[in-house]
Amino acid sequence: MMKQYFFISLAIFQFSCTSQQKLNNSIEPQPNKMAWIEEIVHPSIVWKRHHFKNIFNAKQYINVLDIDLNDTLIKVDIGFQKPTLLTTHEIAEREKAVVAINGNFFHTEEGGSVCFFKKDENIIDSSRTDLTERLFLTWLDDAAIAFTRERRVIIVNEPIEGWLGIDSLPTIFTGGPSLIQNGTEVKQAVHSFNNNRYSRTGAGLTNDGHLILVVVDGNSTESAGMSIKEFAQLFKSLKCTIAFNLDGGGSSTMWIKGQPDNGVVNHPTDNKKFDHYGERKVANALLIKLK
Repeated sequence: MMKQYFFISLAIFQFSCTSQQKLNNSIEPQPNKMAWIEEIVHPSIVWKRHHFKNIFNAKQYINVLDIDLNDTLIKVDIGFQKPTLLTTHEIAEREKAVVAINGNFFHTEEGGSVCFFKKDENIIDSSRTDLTERLFLTWLDDAAIAFTRERRVIIVNEPIEGWLGIDSLPTIFTGGPSLIQNGTEVKQAVHSFNNNRYSRTGAGLTNDGHLILVVVDGNSTESAGMSIKEFAQLFKSLKCTIAFNLDGGGSSTMWIKGQPDNGVVNHPTDNKKFDHYGERKVANALLIKLK
């Protein structure tokens, strides 16, 4: 059991950080004041990024992918391979994706997600209810990106009967905590995972059918990272009416096909450097493909 204790990779304890900054008095970012650098990856995929000097009283390096799901050529998918762990860019290249972010919380020794994951009616991984709270917090499994039978992309919260109780959605890919519901920030539990600043990865949806994928770098003098509350405020500023958190820390990675540095555009922290080469091997990735 002690060996298992040290090998669960949940961004709770394995963030490759040099410091963990507590939440300061924060001011919600204003999108009209954000000087995003924008690049068209595809007519329906916009990549926005900027190294901000002062958001939430700190430097923040933020990457955003804005995907227009109204384009019928866009396909959202989940790439995985059990029990092998691969970097996000390896999964994305193998699956012939256009853009990708890292996925949900996983087990570094056994492989696979420790959150609920069902794809095309097949249960790939179940929630690891055998883990103690120090290894897995219940709210890391309380929301999901899901696909309907018509392949419509939605974000849903866990029902009372649990994820196994949903038969109508063939694909469910969970994470947590939930950040935004019905346009309102979700009240968070008081816990170091939520309160401290880390690298973060998350996904949200807007009312007009755009999928917003965000990676915030952390654990660096160049980018502090965000608390869960700050991360939720960022999604709200990006006009998301629903959003949830995915694995973060050293796992946080955004990949774009054709970009230098293996396509990695953020600064993963597993090598403890502010560069593009500190990718962590992960269990799965959220992918955007073209049909």
